[in-house]
Amino acid sequence: MADYSRLAPLYLCFERLIYRQALQRCRTAFLTELPASLLVIGEGDGRFSEAVRKAYPKTKLTLVEPDAAMREEGMKRSPESEKVRWLSEFPKEPHIYDALILNFVADCHEPEELKKLLQRTSPLLSHQKIVIVGDFFPEEVSNAPLRFMARALVKVMYLFFRLSAAVRVQQLPPTQALLKELGWTCSRTHSQWRGFIQAQWWEKKAPATQ
Repeated sequence: MADYSRLAPLYLCFERLIYRQALQRCRTAFLTELPASLLVIGEGDGRFSEAVRKAYPKTKLTLVEPDAAMREEGMKRSPESEKVRWLSEFPKEPHIYDALILNFVADCHEPEELKKLLQRTSPLLSHQKIVIVGDFFPEEVSNAPLRFMARALVKVMYLFFRLSAAVRVQQLPPTQALLKELGWTCSRTHSQWRGFIQAQWWEKKAPATQ
């Protein structure tokens, strides 16, 4: 299991050193359109939930962060309250959420793990059936030299996290292909860095009721 105990206090510095504000702009790309109840998997150091709380304090947030060090950093920015709940693992009790948020967490999963996660969370979503994904998509970069650089940056990123946090995953999963396979449709995209960094809004039509 990955261990971010050494990295967590410095995570923001490393992110801004390489990506400046691009990842945070991606996390908050759909901020004004978010529904009222969110399940956030892999919240990390709490910057997404902090932005949501400041803009829409009535939004209910269930934040899942397995790593204790990251969770501690996150709770500094988004303390637990009536509207904010932190969990170390997937919620066990039945509950319905308006949207699932996967900000830079799909890339921490092997393809089969990610598929199981999507299958597990789908029944917890309301009739709106919304999944918002923020992640790296080097193959979406149309310019060949820049696409090569994006691929190289992803390899360096995985090497860094393997050495600093014992992350075992070493390549991006086919996130878009898995979502499409499970019946999701991407309706909107917000891009940074020529398409390398994207926020994607996915929807699935709920089964018709008899």
